[in-house]
Amino acid sequence: LHPQGIGLPMEEALVFWRSMFAPRCTGEAFDKQYAYNIRHNYGREGKRTDYTAHKCTTIVGSSGGPGDHHGCPYRRLDESALRAALGRLKCDDRKVEEAVSKARDGHYQLACAAAFEGVHRVPEMDVGISAPLQYY
Repeated sequence: LHPQGIGLPMEEALVFWRSMFAPRCTGEAFDKQYAYNIRHNYGREGKRTDYTAHKCTTIVGSSGGPGDHHGCPYRRLDESALRAALGRLKCDDRKVEEAVSKARDGHYQLACAAAFEGVHRVPEMDVGISAPLQYY
C-alpha cells in the first residue's frame, strides 16, 4: 500500500513488486500468488475498496513468520541483523547504534527516525516516524 500512497500507478506497482519477488518466484507464480492482492489493494478486484497505507502502529503490531519480509524491521530484526541492514543502507555508525538502542528498548518509531537521519544525513527529528509514507 505504500507505493499506492505515494501515487504509484497500479501498473507500475505490479512491475515493481514482480521485480522485487523475482529472485524468489517466477513471473507466473507472482501472477498467481500476489498480483490479485495488489489489484485488490488498488480497488480493482474484490469489493473494489481503495485502501490506504497502514500507520506504523499497525505495522509494529503485526507479526511476520520466519522468512517473511514484512512488518517493522526495528521490531522484527535482532540487533545484528538490524545493524547489518542499516549498514547496507550506508547509515551513519552513530545513528545505527542509536537505532539499535531505541529498538532494543521498544521505541521502534524513534529507532526508525534515527535510521532515517543516519541514512539521509538530516538534522535530528523531534518525533518518531508515524507512517512509512513520511519517508517520501
